Amino acid sequence: MLHGSGVRRRADGQLKICLIRLRISARERGRSGRRSLVYAMSLKRRIDAGAIVLAVCVLTVLVLRGQRQRANTHAGFQPAQMHDPRALFTEAERLALLGNWTKARPLFTAAERIYCQRGDERDALRGRIGRLRCDVERTSYAAGAHDISEQLKNPLVEHDARLRLECLTVKGVIDMNTNTAAARQDWREVLALAKSLGDRVWQARATGWLGLLAFVDGKIAQAGKMVTEAIIETSLLHDVGGEIDFLTFFGYGLSEYHRSEQALACFNRALKLAESTPDTGFPFHVYIGKVEALGESNRRQEAYALLDRALEEARRTDTLGAQADLLREGAELAEQDGDSGRAQSYYQECAFVSKQADLPRLLADSMFKLTNLYQQSGDLRKAEESVAQAIEAVRQVEAPYELPHYLAVEAELKRASGKSHEADTLFSEASDLVEGMLLTVSSSADESSLIGGMSEIYVGHFRLAAISLNDLEKAFRIVERARGRVMLDALRTRRAVPAEGLGEVTPTEMQVVSLQRELRQHHTSSERRELLDRLDEAEASLKHTEYERYRFRKFFPPDPVDLRKLRRSLRPDEMILEYVLADPESFCLTVTREAVRLSRLHGRNQIDALVSRYLTEIQNKGAGQEEAQQLYAYLVEPVAGGKPKRRLIVVPDGKLNALAFDSLVSPTSHYLLESHVITYSPSSTVFYLLRSLSQRSRPTLPFLGVSYDQDRSLPPQSGGVWGRVAVVVRGVFDLGEAELPPLPYARQEVTSIARLAGPRSILLVGSDATEEKLKSEPLQDFEVLHFAVHGIGNAMEPERSALVLGTSPISKEDGLWQAREIRREVLNAELVTLSGCDTGVGKPEGEEGVANLVRAFLLAGTRNVVASWWAADDRLTAALMTRFYEHLAQGVDESEALNRAKLDILAEFGTQTAPYYWAGFSLVGAGDSRPVFVGSK
Repeated sequence: MLHGSGVRRRADGQLKICLIRLRISARERGRSGRRSLVYAMSLKRRIDAGAIVLAVCVLTVLVLRGQRQRANTHAGFQPAQMHDPRALFTEAERLALLGNWTKARPLFTAAERIYCQRGDERDALRGRIGRLRCDVERTSYAAGAHDISEQLKNPLVEHDARLRLECLTVKGVIDMNTNTAAARQDWREVLALAKSLGDRVWQARATGWLGLLAFVDGKIAQAGKMVTEAIIETSLLHDVGGEIDFLTFFGYGLSEYHRSEQALACFNRALKLAESTPDTGFPFHVYIGKVEALGESNRRQEAYALLDRALEEARRTDTLGAQADLLREGAELAEQDGDSGRAQSYYQECAFVSKQADLPRLLADSMFKLTNLYQQSGDLRKAEESVAQAIEAVRQVEAPYELPHYLAVEAELKRASGKSHEADTLFSEASDLVEGMLLTVSSSADESSLIGGMSEIYVGHFRLAAISLNDLEKAFRIVERARGRVMLDALRTRRAVPAEGLGEVTPTEMQVVSLQRELRQHHTSSERRELLDRLDEAEASLKHTEYERYRFRKFFPPDPVDLRKLRRSLRPDEMILEYVLADPESFCLTVTREAVRLSRLHGRNQIDALVSRYLTEIQNKGAGQEEAQQLYAYLVEPVAGGKPKRRLIVVPDGKLNALAFDSLVSPTSHYLLESHVITYSPSSTVFYLLRSLSQRSRPTLPFLGVSYDQDRSLPPQSGGVWGRVAVVVRGVFDLGEAELPPLPYARQEVTSIARLAGPRSILLVGSDATEEKLKSEPLQDFEVLHFAVHGIGNAMEPERSALVLGTSPISKEDGLWQAREIRREVLNAELVTLSGCDTGVGKPEGEEGVANLVRAFLLAGTRNVVASWWAADDRLTAALMTRFYEHLAQGVDESEALNRAKLDILAEFGTQTAPYYWAGFSLVGAGDSRPVFVGSK
């Protein structure tokens, strides 16, 4: 069963494209608690980069505030001034900027009345616009939008910059809730008008709003710059209302990234500003953010107390937007407490208020959450009714990310009710919407993350086609639309791009290299933190220029391979095992030349838990015999059939991407390695394409071997054998001043292989193994590339995954050959071997696969990559690699050669040798190549 919260957004990092719910106060702050959700399709790394940049600037602002005394006093509005319309209007504007709409409204009304009596149409209209700004919160967005649109048609407004600016500020905040594309135009015009009028307050505010809208477009560097500018400028201008707003928006972003303590600091600062400034309105939006942050911090009692206080005020003042927002927060708190009855009550009231206030986004969200609760209680009829209302509401607004999820949940409900064809139609619509988004993303990272975030749509549709519709060809096409999509897209499009275009280096890329080079020097912690912040911002900007080289790709969405063609391409002894993990059951499509078959397996949760236990055993250098046998029973025995093929091409899913299948143990206590040759591929389509695509040109050089060992060393690890890398959460820079250990057998490894490859081999070892020298080689001319170096596998920031090379003081390179650089190369290699630890480690992206160094090399044009799933013993790795190349020199293909090399290790050291020492290296790619070594002729 698909649950609403799980489908809509995964806060644990599994969702790769997440909704940055920058809850923007729809009424410039205090007079509105209404949350305008600006849905920015963006990676969590984007949130991180944006948050870090903004954090630095917010702290700067707070320091500036501490260095001066703000003038918070105000002379006050005197009763005698009630007959002076200009004084009335001035005071009303002051209160409005502070967010105190309750006090501002009667003043706007009085000024409008006096000007009407005097026949001053322009100023009367100004008062009317101010009154409309006050009234929007108590009516509906639709009514407010209609009223302000009518005013914009007035000739006076059309020809008066000040009137037009004031109208557009009202329209801008309404459109932020209903039409972000229109809001973007509104705020651009506000900014232009404010500049022409010399109005610095509205320049700053418009800049901030446009910065928040930039998040929607994925322009994180630009967004960070603009919001930062708004925060600083509002502070310098003593625009307390604006400063409270942008501090609050920043707090929302931190809270969304689960930095609740930092978020609370922002909210508390905003509340302190409100409390210390006379005449501010009740800051509903600050309370809403603080309630959520308290809930995230498990401070439930404080959260409920704050919620009740704000909800009482919202009801007392009939502030509908704030009521809806607060009710939704209460529902989420109740859900976290496991009180589904209370949560249901909150969501129902939230939906009712949202309808009154004409808030389609909040209405859609509350109905979607009710769908989840009705599903859990087994009331499918109410669930179907709720999700239908949610879809109707979300279609009214610009929310492209959510609609596919909503449709998928409705499809699941139709399937559960036996309405398979209706479900199929809904799933197809959801997939088409995703396809449309995929054709507009600006980088491979975004494309990969979008697929990851939408994975459950493809899995649900696959299950429907395979089980309910009994159509395996359709099921295959569905899952293959998502699998390896980034690689498939690049493989098909980059062939049409001139090689010189692929290799161009932009100024931003040069900036990244410069920062990384500087980071490898000795720095204090604060200096490193500052450099990392700058690197975050530069990388966020960099990745949005990647697909500028492939603009024409938008017109050519890749299609999955035809299943009949795939079957004909297989050898008689080959079988594809394409796994699809789901709950309550998983599946495996087996494809051979003879047939396609579906097998039902245990659920994802069971398989994931078992894989995790087994990998823990391996990391601890244990045998893991029990887990290996159980995994064989779960994953191999049900799908191999009575006469299993010898060669298995595994298309993994989820945690299976980290599993070495050849280490699984059969009921006869034999490793799968002993009976089968195993190759891996991100998808069946990628596998077919790698086998069928012709090379740009035949490589003319046999072998390039690279072995880099740092001059400095550390005390040896326990056991006396060095591993080849450290896996870090963020990247090599987080190692600080620590040095990577030496690789005593690496040089011997590449030298031995070079002797097999012949005299035309080229070696870069020791001080020659620099990034600069590597890039100066004709990499496209080598048939085999072998790297016996440290690898940095990065599961959080895959773009920073790298091979660690040397650098020199005069070099412009940073010594890190990173994934973003590798995939831009033009390679024709039959084989790339990454003989280091964790070179297959990367960021899981749902049905898309794993973003890692392997994918980077395949994207660059390599047909096969050998990489490791975990840390590697240096001596045994050297032995394994030498035997691997010896078998290649005998004329067998890479898959067979790697299989025989592992068997050699077991024969030499005994079958009791733990899988840690031999099973970590696997081959990803076509699996049928036979490199022609000169020395073997």
